[in-house]
Amino acid sequence: MRVRRRLLVLGLLGVCLGVPAQASARVDVGPRLAVPQQMRLVAYYPAHDGWTYMWQHWDPRQIDHDFGLVANLHANTVRIFVQPSVWGFPHPSRQGRQQLETVLSLAGKHGLAVELTLFDWWFDYGRVADSKTWVRSLLSGYADDPRIAAIELRNEIDPSNPAAIAWAKALLPYVRQVLPETPVTLSVSSNDPVNRLAALSSELAPVAPDFWSFHYYDKPEYALWTIAAARAAVAPVPLVVGETGYEPNLSAPQPKSPADIEAEQSRYFRTVANAAALLGLPPPGVWVLLDFSPGASPVAMPQAEYRFGLFRTDGTPKPDASVVRSMFLQAGTVDPSFDGGFERPGFGPWRVHGSGATREAVIVHGGAGSVALTPAGGRTTLTTIPSVPWVTPGQTLSVSGWVRGILTTGTTEVELRWFAADRTPLGVTDSEALPSGTVGWTLLTASGQAPPGAAFVAIALISDGNSGSAVFDDVSLAAG
Repeated sequence: MRVRRRLLVLGLLGVCLGVPAQASARVDVGPRLAVPQQMRLVAYYPAHDGWTYMWQHWDPRQIDHDFGLVANLHANTVRIFVQPSVWGFPHPSRQGRQQLETVLSLAGKHGLAVELTLFDWWFDYGRVADSKTWVRSLLSGYADDPRIAAIELRNEIDPSNPAAIAWAKALLPYVRQVLPETPVTLSVSSNDPVNRLAALSSELAPVAPDFWSFHYYDKPEYALWTIAAARAAVAPVPLVVGETGYEPNLSAPQPKSPADIEAEQSRYFRTVANAAALLGLPPPGVWVLLDFSPGASPVAMPQAEYRFGLFRTDGTPKPDASVVRSMFLQAGTVDPSFDGGFERPGFGPWRVHGSGATREAVIVHGGAGSVALTPAGGRTTLTTIPSVPWVTPGQTLSVSGWVRGILTTGTTEVELRWFAADRTPLGVTDSEALPSGTVGWTLLTASGQAPPGAAFVAIALISDGNSGSAVFDDVSLAAG
């Protein structure tokens, strides 16, 4: 996705290719990063020109602008993908080599290094000698260049493909010969990623990358054990979460409004970031800087694939941009709170089960919002999973929420829901029920110990059998 020449030559090429003048000169980013420990990584394509279009619809001014967004996140590395077919194979074109130099210079201008993913969309694994020629032609001038933080040989290689394994065994040590100071990594797809990564490590042995890049796209509450299992599977080679991001079908039920989707995206990154921090790993790498506009991909993609960005296509930030900025600034840990006061538009990180849930701006306990559950005699439940949901058996937790009843007739309560690591429900801890009728603000608390086998907890607000309304506000979770 992502040879040095004399500056006069670079300047002339820059004029020919429409490159800004400042992009033609090399800009040093300082000492080489300690990869992967110091890496703060954001993957990049322009919002309107993804994958091969980035190079075919070349727009260095847009790239320059977007790298400013990356730098403002307190990232220090931008992930860039290269498709050999676009730049020429086995001999990269002069234009391709100049585009690489321009990207490196623009990144350096913003204080960023580059993780360069080679051989993206590559399947011609029989051409080992030509692959080496391409690597040497493209990268031989960058052996001591700190602007390249790391090389990813191939994005999400298939460990079940013998030809891919043979190719990687030959290319991994060769890239190290060409760039002896630059760490090299590999990744597998996020479909059954732990077993795939273990298989790749086994198949490549005794060859191994300098670190493994783990791609995580499962539910955020499973991140802690999944990432831990992946790290154990490839030890002692270091592992980082090189790519992660949120799509709406990870939530049940799926959020509908843009505001709720963006709030869930924030919860997702808070949780995965905290999982990585608890495991002593660097902050997870971000997929991707920008949402994609229709037509931005050369191939058809599911609709969800267009909405992974930290920024919308017009460059305005989503709430998740501030989460990632905090994650990079604080070296991984982020605020574990959730929107228990219902201050955000929509339902924020809460999922609605049933009907009759509305945000309330008049009847509030504190702040500017609350939520009213009016199930019309049925059952409506609001659930959320905290950004730090992990528990140990025997640990005591308490969830509290202020509730006001308006002509209620059924059961109104708050609840802790316990789950095992394999996603099996292990039971609930309920609060006392709110008295029926019209009741002023009352604090309901559910407090209990995590049962044997418990691994994470969810919070539920319940209005069951009510013909009136139960208004919830200022929900909080505490240990002990």
